[in-house]
Amino acid sequence: MPRRSYEQFCGVARALDSVGERWTLLVVREVLLGPRRFKELLEALPGIGPNLLSARLKALTEEGVLRRVAGAGGVAYELTEVGRALEPAILALARWGAGRLGADPAGAGPARASVRADWAILMLRARFRPERAEGVAEVYQIEAGASAYHLPVHDGRVEVARGPAPVAAAILRTEPATLAALAAGLEDLEAAASAGALELRGSPFAAARFARVFDLEVGGGGG
Repeated sequence: MPRRSYEQFCGVARALDSVGERWTLLVVREVLLGPRRFKELLEALPGIGPNLLSARLKALTEEGVLRRVAGAGGVAYELTEVGRALEPAILALARWGAGRLGADPAGAGPARASVRADWAILMLRARFRPERAEGVAEVYQIEAGASAYHLPVHDGRVEVARGPAPVAAAILRTEPATLAALAAGLEDLEAAASAGALELRGSPFAAARFARVFDLEVGGGGG
């Protein structure tokens, strides 16, 4: 089936020609934190089906958004420089969408909806407040269920990668659903800690800075 085009001389329309099909941006989301093999993508995107995933990967590769790379575990897909440029747009969508999760008419909060640690960590990344991180140079570690991530913050910038940090100033340990609720602004950090739903370890000053730069302070609310 030939890919459809809006046939409009417009940047928004051309972008949607490339990444506007159903599932396409979610495939990009899955490789933002690093390369993924076909099987891993299939497991991370329940409901897509192998044929549709193959079609989306083929289209994204042809558009120059993804490339195939060989690794110890087999062939994987990673973002190109062109694909990496989509990160700000995806984070903006994450911020906008997170504000609507609590207003879902079906009431599907993190306890009922499908939740993965990668999705929660990207919503948390979208909460980062660079103006609050000026002069901060620390690494934070998030442990969500069986998954671990490290978030180096340096002078107003942050990176996110899978895996534990060699050294972390503060470590947050919780379950993916709780992390997703925190990142969506549906759960309060202190309340979750008091209820035993999360553990925050490390320097209390670093923990306070972590909460501040990711807008998780009491009453932060993403504003």
